[in-house]
Amino acid sequence: MARLTASIRNAIINNAVANKQFKEREEAIFAERAQLAEDVRVASLKSAGLTDEKVEEQIKSALRLRKSLRDVCDVNVYSAKCSHIRVNLAGQQRRFDFNGDVYNIFGIFGTPDAVLKIGKDDVSLDREYCEQLDEINNRHKKLREEHEVLIATLTATLKKFTTVEKLVASWPEAEQLLPAAEVVVTGTDVALSVDTLNAICGLPK
Repeated sequence: MARLTASIRNAIINNAVANKQFKEREEAIFAERAQLAEDVRVASLKSAGLTDEKVEEQIKSALRLRKSLRDVCDVNVYSAKCSHIRVNLAGQQRRFDFNGDVYNIFGIFGTPDAVLKIGKDDVSLDREYCEQLDEINNRHKKLREEHEVLIATLTATLKKFTTVEKLVASWPEAEQLLPAAEVVVTGTDVALSVDTLNAICGLPK
């Protein structure tokens, strides 16, 4: 019989995580939140009568002025680009990160690289942006919780078995998560129902 080693247990858990597409689902959430941040950024500029093109032209004008005055005085032009924007929404100040990150929810697989853009802080915008951000954040939290449940459930379940054969005898679909398929002969019952484990791991494929 093949021993159910720690490396095999980890491989089963990693394969279950991949099977449930947690990484792809989290990336989609980051992308959605990044798009919302972009919408807020554009709205913040619009509230001041600005667009990216107008800001770019103003920067060019400032650089031309700096060049024309270089023999008379120093004129410094600093980039106003940053990784996020803070705006007032329905009496709340909310932060929107341009890479789709959020300060109070840790990414399961890390966070995207910072994205620098020009925006206008401290403007007041429609409440709908706040509601959209909260809705996305709630889905992200639920995804994290789902991931944690899967890890905890599989870790507890796999500890009950000493061999691959016993595991697959009690939970046949687990063979799809093994790094290498094993033939089963006999085994013991798993603590949770097979249907529950299959639902948690997205089995059968």
